[in-house]
Amino acid sequence: MAIQTLLNCLHKVRKTGQNRWMACCPAHDDRVPSLLISETPDGFPRFHCFAGCSKEEVLTAVGLDLEELLPFIPAGVHFAKKERRLWHWQDILQAMSLDLFIVFQYAKQMQYGQPLDDDQLLHLVECIGRIQAAMGLANE
Repeated sequence: MAIQTLLNCLHKVRKTGQNRWMACCPAHDDRVPSLLISETPDGFPRFHCFAGCSKEEVLTAVGLDLEELLPFIPAGVHFAKKERRLWHWQDILQAMSLDLFIVFQYAKQMQYGQPLDDDQLLHLVECIGRIQAAMGLANE
């Protein structure tokens, strides 16, 4: 139920697999979904913004806090730390696909001797930053 609370606050939510979704990040001006959301087998929500927004920024932007998303845990109950699960590679690739396409288009433009204007150059740097962040997430 915690994951549904988060999903209800997001825009352009798209299911990408079992217990996995992509959505626009509410913490920045997101035109293309860059927020990866998943639910662990024990019901805990996980999310990662490929643009670099922190979990706190995402939750603040939708008016939630972490306590609202976590199921009630009785006092005195402790959990053994589980081996960390990696993000599903298909979700990471899907999140990077538009940025990879944009980098390719700008590379073609430069190959034909057409310089990038300031806005395009800034956009290229942002795309490369998101690709690098996704690569880091894939290698966790």
